[in-house]
Amino acid sequence: MVDLSSALNDAGFETPRTYLQSGNAVAGYPETDATIVARDAARAVAARIGFQTTVVALDEAGLADLARESVRASFASPERKTATLAEIDSCAEADRV
Repeated sequence: MVDLSSALNDAGFETPRTYLQSGNAVAGYPETDATIVARDAARAVAARIGFQTTVVALDEAGLADLARESVRASFASPERKTATLAEIDSCAEADRV
């Protein structure tokens, strides 16, 4: 995910960090509107990697909510022994979760 980190860094995202080979990244950005952040990140990826993708942008509160709901849903079933924090499909049809 070096290309993803580099693409985001070159586009002005602050200290981008990726998680394994998941396609997920965490970074700071001067813009606070999630729609604009997602648009700019998608453009950076397209310019660097050469394909269009849908980007989901969350602020700290949104990420915390997603984590909380993910853990709650993971343990709602007694068969589940582990929880996935957040895995977001790059083909999602939304700008925000």
